[in-house]
Amino acid sequence: MKRKRVPPNMAAQVLLTFGSDCWLDMPGCTHRGTETMDHVKPYSLYGPTVPSNLRPACKHCNSLRADRVVSGFGAQVTAVIGPPCVGKTAYVRDHMAPGDIVVDPSRLAVACVDGGSEAHALADTLWGSAYRRVSRMVTARHVWLVRALPTSRNSPNMLAEWIALNYDVVVLDADDQLLRGRMAECRRGREDVELLKRWRRLGITQAKVDEMLETRRTQLSRLRLIDGPSSPPAVSARPRW
Repeated sequence: MKRKRVPPNMAAQVLLTFGSDCWLDMPGCTHRGTETMDHVKPYSLYGPTVPSNLRPACKHCNSLRADRVVSGFGAQVTAVIGPPCVGKTAYVRDHMAPGDIVVDPSRLAVACVDGGSEAHALADTLWGSAYRRVSRMVTARHVWLVRALPTSRNSPNMLAEWIALNYDVVVLDADDQLLRGRMAECRRGREDVELLKRWRRLGITQAKVDEMLETRRTQLSRLRLIDGPSSPPAVSARPRW
């Protein structure tokens, strides 16, 4: 879909209201919000070109966002991350509600014939395709994203992108001895051992993620997109179009 041109007088009104900093603040942000006007609800998903649905954005972040919907303005997204065998699939099963959408590589791998290493590679590809689809959903569904490392070839800092999009992030972890014991019981291969090492190098904790989310939600509150830093987008805070 061709991008909608924002009239200069409307862009000036948005800059006067929200300032010139980039509202997305994704990895690599230049903070030059005068470069583009970004639709909170993407124009490609029929978001209107009105001041309440526009925020200043740098070209880099506008492109990196790629029309993904901010959590709560379509689907409510919860990402569950952690090392192999920590119990991510079980966590989602215990907390999901009927009708929730789950994008889980373990489930995808089982569906790919034998669940071996080739199946896991295919599952990772399928996960990426499924994520691209659900990240653009404008219907009010709860989406669970299950992934070991919040990183990929195209998104080396996927966690920061999720924070920018206001995803809830649950970090699961356990000590290495327990995890390696579970891997042995499940006859996991060398790939999972390497995955555990990579997870440790990232140094992700729930406390760090919560701090990042609080900072981001303070920004979103100043941008009049949520009620406060401790809550996801509330109906009362969403723009009226």
